[in-house]
Amino acid sequence: MTQESIQSHTSKIGAINILRFVAATLVVFYHFTFAFYYRDLSYVNIPILRHLFQYGYLGVDLFFIISGFVISLSVENRGPYGFIKSRLGRLYPVFWVSAIITTLFIIFGGTLIYSQMSWSRFLINMTMVPTFFTRNFDYIDGSYWSLAVEMKFYFIILLLLLIKQIKNLERIAIPLSFITLIFALTTTITPDSDLIWIPNFIAGIIFYKVYRHGLHNWRIAALCSTMITSTTYALNRLPILSEGYGVHFNATTVTLYMLVFYITFLLISLNKIKIPNNRFIHIA
Repeated sequence: MTQESIQSHTSKIGAINILRFVAATLVVFYHFTFAFYYRDLSYVNIPILRHLFQYGYLGVDLFFIISGFVISLSVENRGPYGFIKSRLGRLYPVFWVSAIITTLFIIFGGTLIYSQMSWSRFLINMTMVPTFFTRNFDYIDGSYWSLAVEMKFYFIILLLLLIKQIKNLERIAIPLSFITLIFALTTTITPDSDLIWIPNFIAGIIFYKVYRHGLHNWRIAALCSTMITSTTYALNRLPILSEGYGVHFNATTVTLYMLVFYITFLLISLNKIKIPNNRFIHIA
């Protein structure tokens, strides 16, 4: 890889790291300034922040698009063992520390944080996918549900590696983008189903192919399809959110968020947005 291509590569990765920060900021401030306020779990009462981050939960959609991109990068020139090592080595150590801290807060958090804790619940949660083993124990922190979705995506990628079909990832992703669109428009899927996140991962895969090989008609069509599907699922969540918080969620605002996510990611993939990342070593 030439010095010029290395600089181009790290510029794109630097931009994606900024997107990660944006997604994390949206989700964190959504919880602390909006969700916790309406659930009487926070004393933070700053109306301007509450209105600004009301739609911060959409950062999860952005996270999963980023994940599709990063995993596509991660599997290049890697076998099943290398993929497992890279993914689990990045996720589990940090997760275990976070889960232990969460457990301590549950045990000593008083009336504000109250939940039943046991050794069996703790140990099953340390797998990151407690509901896979039993319905008797939920996540010790509700926000950990997204990691379980990630793990399912990793499993699919691992399966493709094992059957030596990872080279056909895009050939699978593009038709699947159209299938999910038809499915979204013709079938009712509950907002708590993991199926609603599939188009985000597909979008990330396609963006990575754009990043590597440029745009062509099928990639454009697939991205349009996933954007419509992702937006459809995001809009389907609005009645539940509005009822749950007693606050109106605007469909136009949600659509604009999703559009901005896609346009920004496309510009990064096409090297139109460059953010140096001199400290970059490995994103995969």
